[in-house]
Amino acid sequence: MDLQSIKPVFATAKVSSALLIDDAFDPLPDIEPDAFQAGFQLVEEDDAVETAYQAIGGAWPVDQNGFSTALTTDNALREQIEQALAGPADSPLGRLAQALFGVAAENHRAKIAPLQALCALLQQVGIEPTAIGSTGKPKGRKKRFPLIFLDYYLGEDGLPSVDRSIEKIKDVLTGYPDDEKPIVVLMSSELRDENLADQFREKANLLGCQFKFVTKDKFTGAAFEFVSSLADRAEFIGQSRVLSEFVRSWRDALEGAIGAFEKEIKSLDLQDFYFIWEKAGEGKNNRFGEHLSSLFEGYLRKQIEDADALLTATEKVNKLSFSTMPPGPLVPSDTVARLAHAAAFRDIDPFPENYTGPPLGIDLGELFIRDRTIPAARGRKKARELVAMMVISQACDLEHGKVGTVLMVEGTVQLRTASTRDTNEEAHRRLRVDIFQYENGVGEKEDLIIEWDAQRLRTFNVDTFHKDMRAAGFDRVARLRPVHALAMQQKFAANLTRVGMPDALPAYRYGGMEVHVAGPGDNTLIRLMDPVPKADKPMCVVGEDPRRMVVTDPALERVRSALRAADPAQFAEGAIEALRTEFDDIKKLRRMRSCELQAGKRDLGAVLIVDGPLGDGFKRPAKVRIILSHFTP
Repeated sequence: MDLQSIKPVFATAKVSSALLIDDAFDPLPDIEPDAFQAGFQLVEEDDAVETAYQAIGGAWPVDQNGFSTALTTDNALREQIEQALAGPADSPLGRLAQALFGVAAENHRAKIAPLQALCALLQQVGIEPTAIGSTGKPKGRKKRFPLIFLDYYLGEDGLPSVDRSIEKIKDVLTGYPDDEKPIVVLMSSELRDENLADQFREKANLLGCQFKFVTKDKFTGAAFEFVSSLADRAEFIGQSRVLSEFVRSWRDALEGAIGAFEKEIKSLDLQDFYFIWEKAGEGKNNRFGEHLSSLFEGYLRKQIEDADALLTATEKVNKLSFSTMPPGPLVPSDTVARLAHAAAFRDIDPFPENYTGPPLGIDLGELFIRDRTIPAARGRKKARELVAMMVISQACDLEHGKVGTVLMVEGTVQLRTASTRDTNEEAHRRLRVDIFQYENGVGEKEDLIIEWDAQRLRTFNVDTFHKDMRAAGFDRVARLRPVHALAMQQKFAANLTRVGMPDALPAYRYGGMEVHVAGPGDNTLIRLMDPVPKADKPMCVVGEDPRRMVVTDPALERVRSALRAADPAQFAEGAIEALRTEFDDIKKLRRMRSCELQAGKRDLGAVLIVDGPLGDGFKRPAKVRIILSHFTP
C-alpha cells in the first residue's frame, strides 16, 4: 500500500499533527496484591527480567514490600512497564507487565492495537500523533491540532461514556479560533450506526463539513480507503473553516436577533394591527395571519443580517472558491434537498374537506398536486399519474379580492431518477423545478421534478375554486416563495422585466451498483459480486450537464474485497491481478471516487464508469475493464 502519493495533500493543507483522545491511553488500574507477588517472583527468578527491571531504574535486591512500594510511588518506573504492553509480549519487560497487570493488560493490548495502527498510518503521511486519555490534556493548551480523533465511548460502553466524550471535545475545542477549527474524527470499535454518530455531532456542536465517523477496524482492514477519504477532508480544510465561521455567525445572529425582534413586535398596539389589516386587503382573501407572518419573517431576517459578525463571515464566504468538487465522502446529503425545497417552497395545509363557507384565501404560487392511479387497460399495467397546477394570477388582485377567476398553469411531474426529460425544443415556454419534496399517500417523501408549460393554462371561478380543485382530485401542498413565483409569472406575461432566479443547488441522485470484469471468452463480462442496492447509496450522480459520478468509500471497499476473494482463473487472463493493482494505487483510486462523465461514462483505462444500462458498446475485450454501473434494472 503506497501512501506516499497522498502525503502532499496533507502537507499542502498544513495538516501535520493530530490529537488522539481515547481511554486506551488512560493509566491501567491499580495493581492487585497477588499481581505484586507474581511480579516480584518473576524478577527474583528470571535474570533477564531482573536486568530489564534495573535498566529502567528499578532498585535490586529488594523484598516484596519494597518492590510494591517502588511501583506505587515511582510513576516513571510504572509508566515504563506499562509502555512495554505495547511491545512484544515475550520480551523481559513485556512478561513483567503481563504478570503485574494480568487481564487488564490483555484488554489494554486489544484496545490500543487499532490506535497503534492509526498512529503508524498518520506518521506515514507526515502527521505526528499526540495521544491523551479520557482525563488527560494536551501539553501546551495553546497548541492547535488541525485533526482530532475522538473515541465515542470514553469509558465503558453506555450513555455516561458518550456524554463524557461530548464534554471532552467541547473542552478541548474551547478557545480554538474560527480559522483554526479542526476536523474531528469520531471513532469506535462497537458503534456501527451512523445515525447515532450524527446525533453525537449535533450534541457536540460540530459541523458536518468538519466531521467524520469511522470504525476502528478501518485502521487495519480498510486503511487504504480510510487515509484516502481523510485526505479529502484535509484538502478542503480551509473552505470548511470559512463555512464553520459562517454557520456559527448565523446561529449567533439568530439568537441575538430574537430579543430585539420580540421587543419590537410586542410593542405593536391594536391600531397598528388594524393599519396592517387595512393595507392587506381588509381580510378579503382570508390571509391576514399569513400576511403578518410574512412581515414578521422579513423583520427578523433584517435583525439577523445586520449583525456585524455575520456580515464579516458573509464577506469571507463570498470570496470562497473550490478548485475542484470535493470527492466521494462529500456527496450531497439529504439536507441539501431539504434546503433546496425550503428555498423555493413553503409547505401549507390542504383545503379542508367539505368546506361550504366563503371563498378561502388564494395566493400567487400556490401549488396543487393530483396523485392518482390509472386503472389497467387491456395488455397494460396500471400506472401512476402525477399532475401539478399552480396559481399565477396577480398577487395584489387576489389579496384585495379584485378578480373573479383564478389563472393557473399546469405542469408535468416525474420522480428524480437517472432519466430526465429533454426540454431543449420547448425551453422558451417551460420552467423547471428540480427539487420538490412531496409527501405521498403512504407518508413517504419523494423528490419530484416539475416542468411548467406556458401553453397549458386553466381558469377557475374564485367562488367555487376550492370545490372545483377538490373535485378534480387536486390537493394544495405548498406555495412558491415570492421570487420564484414572480419568475414563474414572467413566463406568461409579455414585456415584464425578467426576474433573475437564484442559483439552483445542483441536482443529484443515488443509484445501485453492478461490477463486471472481462471473462475468459471473447466479448464476455462476468459479474464480480452481488449488485449493491440503491438503498445502500453506493453511488451518487451530481448535476446534469456536465454530470459527475461519485463512488462512496464503502462501495470501493466492497469492490476491493471482491477482487481479493475472486478466483483469477474464472476471468480473462491477468484481469483480476491487474485490477487488484489498480485498486491498490491511491492516485487511481481517487480518480474512481469522483469523475466527470461524458455521454454517460468515463473511461479510466482499466476501469470504465457507466451511468446507465450496460450496452453492447461496452462489451469489448480491448482492455481489462471493470464496469461500475449506476443503473439498477
